[in-house]
Amino acid sequence: MLQISQHLLPVDHTDTDLRRSVLTLLNIRDEHLLSLTVKQRAIDARRGRAQFSLTLLVEVTNEPAVLKHGIMLRTWLGHTADPAKLREMVLAHRAQSERMRVLALDHAEGAAPVQEWAYPVAVLNWSAQYYADECARADTLLAELDRLAAKRKRQSKRKS
Repeated sequence: MLQISQHLLPVDHTDTDLRRSVLTLLNIRDEHLLSLTVKQRAIDARRGRAQFSLTLLVEVTNEPAVLKHGIMLRTWLGHTADPAKLREMVLAHRAQSERMRVLALDHAEGAAPVQEWAYPVAVLNWSAQYYADECARADTLLAELDRLAAKRKRQSKRKS
């Protein structure tokens, strides 16, 4: 679930206007927007005309891809997060990276027979390598999380 704050729309906006503006803001297609709820509505008249300032709750099909910030920003406060939640976030990121890697390879394979598409094939192969590297980094972090969990478990046994 994503929260969008201070989303400005005219007072006379329709539900269609609201939905269209959220799709544009998130840069997604309509079928990827699962739910849209207005959490709070306030009047903003600072710019000479009254408009609504909305706080929205939005559910989309693939939240990590919609977020503008990468996995590092979402996990950098890992020391304050529940270790299971942190692990879940990294696993989801790894799964998405693997899907993107496979998709890039599939597209490169499909484009390879067309001579005019040599440059797009090169970029798709680079993209597949990028996502493979991302998977490897996720695996490294998952191994580190396992090591830390084992260490925490040993320390708790010593205390008891």
